[in-house]
Amino acid sequence: MLSGSELNSGRPMVPGRFLRDFIERIMKESAAAVSQKLAELDRLFNPQTQMPKKPAVTAGYHTRLADGTPAHETRLAMDYALLCLSAGTPERNARAALVIDAVLKLQVIDPMDQHFGIWGWFAEEPPGRMDPADWNWADFIGARIAEALVLHSSQLASDLTAGMKQALDRAAMCIFRRQSPIGYTNIAIMGAGVSAVAGELLDRPVLLDYGRRKLQEVMLLAKKVGTFSEYNSPTYTIVAIEECERVLRLSRDPALTAMARQLLDVAWDMIAQRWHAPTGQWAGPHGRAYSDRVAADKRHKIEAALADRPALPLPRFVSTPVGADAEGVAKVAHTFLDRTSCIGSITREHTWTQRRPIIAYWLLADGLPAAVFKVEFLLDGRATPGLRLATSQVDNRLLVSGYPLHGCGVWHPYFHVPADGQFDLSDLRLRFALEAAGATVTQILPGRYRLSAGDHAVQIDLTDCFINDRKLSWQTDQADGTARLDTVLVDTAGRVDFVAMRLKFAAAIQLLAPGTPAIDAPVTLVDHTGTRQAHWSGVPDVTVPIASQRFSF
Repeated sequence: MLSGSELNSGRPMVPGRFLRDFIERIMKESAAAVSQKLAELDRLFNPQTQMPKKPAVTAGYHTRLADGTPAHETRLAMDYALLCLSAGTPERNARAALVIDAVLKLQVIDPMDQHFGIWGWFAEEPPGRMDPADWNWADFIGARIAEALVLHSSQLASDLTAGMKQALDRAAMCIFRRQSPIGYTNIAIMGAGVSAVAGELLDRPVLLDYGRRKLQEVMLLAKKVGTFSEYNSPTYTIVAIEECERVLRLSRDPALTAMARQLLDVAWDMIAQRWHAPTGQWAGPHGRAYSDRVAADKRHKIEAALADRPALPLPRFVSTPVGADAEGVAKVAHTFLDRTSCIGSITREHTWTQRRPIIAYWLLADGLPAAVFKVEFLLDGRATPGLRLATSQVDNRLLVSGYPLHGCGVWHPYFHVPADGQFDLSDLRLRFALEAAGATVTQILPGRYRLSAGDHAVQIDLTDCFINDRKLSWQTDQADGTARLDTVLVDTAGRVDFVAMRLKFAAAIQLLAPGTPAIDAPVTLVDHTGTRQAHWSGVPDVTVPIASQRFSF
């Protein structure tokens, strides 16, 4: 990965020899990883379909395929083709050609079809069978076709490259027609790059101009806000970086490449502010995340890219405005980082599975993954966007309350939204969870609990909690490296009305590192006309509406 401009902290630079040795080690590891990935995909290759086949792992929406169903992923197939082309041997080139040809045949090519220009996630499920189709696949597959054309055309037969250009043209026109919002940062960047590179390759000035304008709009928004709309996202920021780098690899347009470099600066400054080197984790809160921990390969790339920047001081407290929600309340991301731990929160955020509105990490013994603490709202065991958390934070101390949301889907904010705000479910709960080797949960006093692992702990002080005037109790559970503190809102099967739901709770959270004393102060919750206010000594009050509110992203 490319790094952006250096942060000026006045600290000495990392010694050049260390940096060279570090990068050399990472390059060797990367080469080994590529070889390992090729071998893995070789084993998955299905000669009948000319694509890799493996059990599907899905997000729980878009596709109707169940997790574990053997299937042929279109994006994985194109990644395999690019790896084969990078190897460059005649045998690998021939394999890549077979895979690309198979993927091209899965694009919707009828211009009268509503899904013109896109692919399904899987060969077994074309766009028309999806629930609903994912328009981003014009971007994801188009980007990989563009890369193969620009960097590897000489390795492929002319009739195949002609077909690839036609597919790229359809994908670019689909992107152009869709007009993805600029606040959808990674797709806006990816689509701009696909369109612009298609314009250059195919001599389509309208596509090149569109790509330039789109990337400029994304850049201006990022500079205005100071971050991406998907704030502090370990998933989307990395995709944005990779797509900016793809623009630099594939485009020869000076305006486009200059904007890609500026966006890289924004992305890397964001990462540098919240990268917690002691744990090797990306401190929260996270606007979009597909997992709680950063995978080892991404961690190595981030460490390599940040190695030439001055070290930022620890402890530190970082606050970043990230816009406002639909209710007009400012959204500010707060993060506290010290030498062994970090905790982050955002002033207002919903609890969709891709959000991490409150999350903490800390060091465990050598060789063990970092401990992860987070707050979740679970419907039948899965995160649902039906709650908005409201949080204030000062250093390692957080005050949080929340209120129900209606007008969203059960698993995804915008898919399968019930008109009446009611869901069929059998279990609904608010959870404080710790995942760590040796995790324990202990009740210290009535309304006070500690979730502990190693020499760190999270102390939680709670008000009485109610749903629709019914008082709730708290229950603890620990097993197999997890510790949980839950309150169960619903525990019997039936229809639950999120429009009429009223939820009353507040919690004071303290991340306690060794030598950090716990603050012994009560947390209170007071009702006013239409709102309620949570108070805890030394942290700004939190005010939330009493009634359920309509969902906003």
